[in-house]
Amino acid sequence: MRNKVVFIILLFGFLVFHGCKYLSEENVTISGTFTNLPDSKLLLYQILPNSKPLIDSVSTDAEGEFSISLAVEKAGYYTLKSTSTDEITLVLAPGENVTLTGDGKSLRNTYTVAGSKDSELLALFNQFTMANLRQVDSLSHVFT
Repeated sequence: MRNKVVFIILLFGFLVFHGCKYLSEENVTISGTFTNLPDSKLLLYQILPNSKPLIDSVSTDAEGEFSISLAVEKAGYYTLKSTSTDEITLVLAPGENVTLTGDGKSLRNTYTVAGSKDSELLALFNQFTMANLRQVDSLSHVFT
């Protein structure tokens, strides 16, 4: 009988500690500051193959600061929107602590990201693409 009690206590302790570790590794925190975006609502969507469901929302404070935590089971694509046309695409994986900064008047063109290697690479790709689009646009004005 004593062995059963000890076994149950050890099993319970293992499950509690393992469960807490498992839950904490799934959480992703996104925080940051967007200048020129005080007291505004930000919407977080998950990008899926056939849909784009709203996951959560958060409001910025008077200084444009915000913080949001969510459970993420595996890496995936998400968008954080401040308006219907201004959004940031992020690649989030379990356990990441992502920090964003940018100008709320033009988040897509001014944001920086830290704490998520994949999101950092995507931001670099977006910056490169936007620079090339501006160059092509300038050239089209010259040659038309």
